[in-house]
Amino acid sequence: MVYEAFNRGLLEKMGVRFYRVVVIEDNERYLKDLREDLPAAGHEIVAEASTPESAKALIDRFDEIKPDAVLLDGTLDESRATRSDVERGRDGEEIYALIKRLHPNIPVIPFTKSLPEWGDTPLVNPPSKIHWANKQTLDVGDWVTKIVEGTPIV
Repeated sequence: MVYEAFNRGLLEKMGVRFYRVVVIEDNERYLKDLREDLPAAGHEIVAEASTPESAKALIDRFDEIKPDAVLLDGTLDESRATRSDVERGRDGEEIYALIKRLHPNIPVIPFTKSLPEWGDTPLVNPPSKIHWANKQTLDVGDWVTKIVEGTPIV
C-alpha cells in the first residue's frame, strides 16, 4: 500500500492521471484481478457491488463517491446461472440503462464474456488482458485510462 501510494505520488508529479472506478462484478476471481490491476495502474476502486440490487443502491450514491468510470459485468449473481444467456445478460443492460439515465457522462465499460448490445465502449473480456486484432495488448488499468480520457482504441 505504501509502495503504491509512493508510486502514485511520483507519477502524479509527472502528470499521469488516475481515475476513480466503480466495479460491479460478482465473480470473485475477476474481482481479485481487478483489485490488483486497477490500483497497480494507479486507479482507485471507490466502490463495489456484486448483485443487481447492490448495484442499484450503489448508483444512488454516485453523487457522493464521484466515479470517473464503471466496470460492469453483464451477468450478475452467478446463482441465477440456470437462466438463459439472453435473460442473464439483462442484468448488465438494466444497470447500464439506469446509470446512463441518472449519470449520462460516466463511461460504463462492459466487463463480460459475452458481447453485450449495451455499453459506452468495446468489450473488456476477462481476464484483465485485452488482445486486439492489431496485436496491441492493454491491461484493464490502461483500458480505463483510455476510455475516461477519450483516447481512441484501435
